[in-house]
Amino acid sequence: MKPKIKYVIFDMDGTLIDSMRLWDELDENFLKGYGITPPPNLTDELRTLSFFETGEYFVNHFPLPLTAQEVTEKIREMVADAYLHEIPAKEGVLELLHTLKQKGISLCVATATETPLALQALNRLKLLPFFNFILSCDDVKKSKDDPCIYESAMERLGGNKENTLIVEDALHCMETAKSAGFRVAAIWDLSAEKAGDIPDIQKLSDYYFTDYAQLLAKVDELF
Repeated sequence: MKPKIKYVIFDMDGTLIDSMRLWDELDENFLKGYGITPPPNLTDELRTLSFFETGEYFVNHFPLPLTAQEVTEKIREMVADAYLHEIPAKEGVLELLHTLKQKGISLCVATATETPLALQALNRLKLLPFFNFILSCDDVKKSKDDPCIYESAMERLGGNKENTLIVEDALHCMETAKSAGFRVAAIWDLSAEKAGDIPDIQKLSDYYFTDYAQLLAKVDELF
């Protein structure tokens, strides 16, 4: 029997907040603004990348009159307003976080989004107080193709791989976490549905939930 979970590392985009539609459309809209037709696999290519890595990818693959840093800044400007004013929390997440904190579970966020934007979005949605800290891919200098962000978050929380749970919506992130020996809970998101990843997510994850109400119903069993 697996030990009870004492620590939880949440992804943010598509997991805590309903933002994946923004990201799926953002990169295509950026290229179209420069008269470039986005390739059909663009979303898959960029899915694991940080802001600056996306900027590097764009200047290396497309004829843009910009540096990687300039691309990064323009993308940041495009998303900042949505994070500050528009993007909602995933349904049921506030109740789950409240329940976990009542049970004494330590929580953090591990995100590919830059920390200042993550802090602003989570604060606006009143989710920030539930988390011990926010860790971004920029902080660890690695994308989520590398387990470094999860391992660093686990160490800061004080947990181990037996009592720590990763909550993610994206298949590639789950693959990284599972390959490193973590337990993974998958939360359904439309982006993964559109990508055709749900069957693989269901097979790979330790726990699969279509929404947070399902996870909340399992709290006493898992935590």
